Amino acid sequence: MKRFIKSSISIILILAIVFSFSITTFAEDNAYDSSVQMLQDIGVLPADNFSADNIVTRAEFIKMVTTLLYEDVNNLGFGDVPFIDVTEESQYYPYISAAYGSKLIAGTGGALFNPNDPIKYIDAVKILTDALGYGIAAVAEGGYINGYAEIASKIRLSKKALALAQTDLTGDLAAELLYDALDVKVANAILSTDGEHKIEVSDETFMDSIGIYHVEGILSENEYTGLYDTEGAGGRSIKIGDVTASIYNTLDDEKYFGYDVNCYYRRVDSKNVVVSLMPSSKNEVTVINAHEFDDYDGDVIKYTLDGSKRQEDIKIAKNLYVIYNGRIKDDYAKETFEINEGTIPVIDNSGDGKADVINVRSYDNYIVAGLDAENEVIYDSYGKVLDLSINDTEKSVVIANSEGKEIGFSDI
Repeated sequence: MKRFIKSSISIILILAIVFSFSITTFAEDNAYDSSVQMLQDIGVLPADNFSADNIVTRAEFIKMVTTLLYEDVNNLGFGDVPFIDVTEESQYYPYISAAYGSKLIAGTGGALFNPNDPIKYIDAVKILTDALGYGIAAVAEGGYINGYAEIASKIRLSKKALALAQTDLTGDLAAELLYDALDVKVANAILSTDGEHKIEVSDETFMDSIGIYHVEGILSENEYTGLYDTEGAGGRSIKIGDVTASIYNTLDDEKYFGYDVNCYYRRVDSKNVVVSLMPSSKNEVTVINAHEFDDYDGDVIKYTLDGSKRQEDIKIAKNLYVIYNGRIKDDYAKETFEINEGTIPVIDNSGDGKADVINVRSYDNYIVAGLDAENEVIYDSYGKVLDLSINDTEKSVVIANSEGKEIGFSDI
């Protein structure tokens, strides 16, 4: 049975010398901007070795685009490609086959595709413009290069296609193009009564057409609790505005609980399933360490940072919500914030300079000296004992490592 402590304490377990484990992770990871993170979350950009400065090859960009277009490129049935430098053994073969079958590429001449060559910015723009359905319009405007640059600007795919036309595409430029393409309304070619092909722009964005939906708002409920509904969304779900969606990384919903967030989700078997979740730019977060807290009087929270002699204060919004170790707390006072160990993130999620949510994260430290796996008891180097065998059905425990992955008791 899954167990997760949610009522009174959060615990950091420190394995002597080498490893540290925690019930929850406190790191606010801002390693990538939101567009890169979203594209990584949905599998378009590589999560491990993506670099903003790296040159993107023709094969790599085709993989990015076709990964956006198709859930599984291996079962499309487009058949062979005519390029002698792209064999079936290549890791990029199914993606290049999908792009060729979709009439997004034609090669570089002489039955070649040159998969390992850098892709030029204008070629990336052309591929995306065609994928979005605007190829006919681009040809009507003069075709490659100027026509595609003109249409890319009009549909807000890129306003710098002409200026950067012959520039080698870098990771950051690829991410920018792919992310901006998601908000472009797709077009369909139609045959008019006079026999000419024209385009009809739909109300559907590219993101809609590939089955990804977006909502921005306050992450107000998770599985266990809520700002407005204390029962929470239940069933490993979160709620943002009117949208309820399942989430499988439960540490993300804790980390961003009370934040204004951007949530991207798919509909799977009539359920909304989160594919990417990140804070929006509206949030201003001040993390106060336990020993830095000074006072709370209902109007402001006061603190003094380490190494500073000047006391700081943050104004409190009229409707303040306080979360204490993952549970909404209706009755709070100065004593609520007087914790021995932990952090007190103060969240302004509306950008008005006032705290809307205070998320108290109180925990105890244990230097693990020994384990009783049968009874799920941890013995501390300084004589403390931690019993994780909880019989109360209202409480549950999940043990996670420092990367946020759930582990078993025997893995500590």
